[in-house]
Amino acid sequence: MDKRNATSRRQHPRSGAVVTPIGDPLTVRAKLALLGWPSLHAWARAHGYDRNMATYCVATWANRADRLPHGGISRALMRDLRETLEMGKRPDQVEKAVA
Repeated sequence: MDKRNATSRRQHPRSGAVVTPIGDPLTVRAKLALLGWPSLHAWARAHGYDRNMATYCVATWANRADRLPHGGISRALMRDLRETLEMGKRPDQVEKAVA
C-alpha cells in the first residue's frame, strides 16, 4: 500500500498530532458542497486564504497521513479545512475574514 494514500489515522512521529487524510481533491470539494459551500475557493475566501494556496494544499496534503504540511500557512489551512469538515460548518456559520 502506498503511504501517500493511506486511509487510516496515524500519529505524527515528532509532534504527536493525529493526521487524518480527508480525501482526494474531488472528495474534498464534494464534502464541502454537501455542507453548502459553492466551491473550495469560496471556502478559502471566507477563511482568509488565497484560492491558489487552498488548491495547492488540498492537492498536496489532503490525502496524506504520513506527515503534516511543512509551512505554517499550509498547516493552518489544512487545520481549518479539517475542522470545517469534521464539525460540519456551513457558510452561514462562518464569519467572513477581512482581506
